[in-house]
Amino acid sequence: MSFVFLLVLLPLIQVAYTLDYDYGVQKTYREKFASLNEDGTFKCLSSDLVIRVNQINNDFCDCPDGSDEPGTSACASNLLDVKFPTGWRFQCKNDGFNAQEILHNKVNDGICDCCDGSDEYAGATQCANICADVQEREAKELLLQVERKKISLEKKEKMIQQALIAREEDAPKIEEEKKELESLVNTRDEVAGELPSLEEREKAEKERLSGEFKVLKGFLEKPKDGEKGKPEFKNSCTKWRQTKDCVSKSETNQDKGCDDIISSNESGYCDCVDSKTNHTIKYEKNCDHKPLRCSFVCRASGEEGTLSNVDDVYFDMDLPPPYSLPAANDLREKLKELDGKIEKLRSSIKVRADRLSRNISNEDILRTLTDQCFTLDIKVYTYELCMFKNTHQYSKGTSNGKNTGNWGRFGESTYSSWLSTDDYSRMLYENGDYCWNHEKRMTDVRIVCGPENVLLKVEEPMPCKYAMVFQTPAICE
Repeated sequence: MSFVFLLVLLPLIQVAYTLDYDYGVQKTYREKFASLNEDGTFKCLSSDLVIRVNQINNDFCDCPDGSDEPGTSACASNLLDVKFPTGWRFQCKNDGFNAQEILHNKVNDGICDCCDGSDEYAGATQCANICADVQEREAKELLLQVERKKISLEKKEKMIQQALIAREEDAPKIEEEKKELESLVNTRDEVAGELPSLEEREKAEKERLSGEFKVLKGFLEKPKDGEKGKPEFKNSCTKWRQTKDCVSKSETNQDKGCDDIISSNESGYCDCVDSKTNHTIKYEKNCDHKPLRCSFVCRASGEEGTLSNVDDVYFDMDLPPPYSLPAANDLREKLKELDGKIEKLRSSIKVRADRLSRNISNEDILRTLTDQCFTLDIKVYTYELCMFKNTHQYSKGTSNGKNTGNWGRFGESTYSSWLSTDDYSRMLYENGDYCWNHEKRMTDVRIVCGPENVLLKVEEPMPCKYAMVFQTPAICE
């Protein structure tokens, strides 16, 4: 009985309202509905299917693209596989007011979406016409935006003047830096000129020590009376592989070099190669072994040796002890320091020269904020952005925290949630403190237009990768 009742009721529901065939049609597609076929038929917009005119807006989805139901939600069901035309929406009537479009699944859903209520024509929900109020509110918001833009551009002009003043200082600063650079280069040449004679002395001393080393090596390798000679070294080392930490009892896979000292707290094996057969040999070492080096263990066919007696000398017999002349070391350190200063000056001169050769850019204006810091408190943290310097995350009220990045470069962000039509740039702060995942922290700063220099937002979209939004007049257009 209930099924029969529904069959009787359904036509009554369908005729509860009658829509014009062009109800809900967008301006973009209105021309398609303006002149229907002379024989009273309609061709679906994105297919060759032809239907009767009385099938348009009858609350039943006939066209595979849903174009026969511009004014209903019949084709918006998730149960239907409908390929809507590009940008297909329901057009609110909003007579005398701004155009408004909504998705078809919002038609007759019990919520007033159109400001005139034309989306809830079924009558289940009564909607007041609030278009006048909405338009008045939008007009006020537009005026506020215009005023904000005006203030922003006025402040940007002041920043431009600061950039021009900085530019006026560039030309004399370049000359000053060029003189300093010339002096440093001359000093470097003098220091470099003193180094060869010291390195000759250093080389001679190395050769003398090498000769003594060879004599000592021959003495130690000579068999004593009644002893066999030292074993012939036939295996070479590739690495130490730790498999267990003897203190924590935890398993691990950690490699070390052949000449690293392996303590008794490490269990694993020396990975060696037989020089004759080229086969891999593993010498297992359990916990509480003597301190060892795999370079010796491999050469001595598994013997550990000892680091506390004369065999320690035999332990390192392949190479003579390192030697460097202190005076030569001092000069090399001095040259390294001078090279750093010279490179920094050359970079500064290039930046200033490039700045002088072009018109004032947003980058130049942003650089008037160099070293200025801006903070934002979020829960238990204080986040800090120091322009063209670094970013930090502090525990609130303290100076304890992490460096979340050092100024690196301008660039585009890869965070899809930040895609927008805003006029903005990107500042990337990289190589901050190490994170728990062994990666260095970094911060991606989005720059947006606004009347104040202020840090608006901070997020951590990925572990130890931070995202900031900074507002400034500098990039307003």
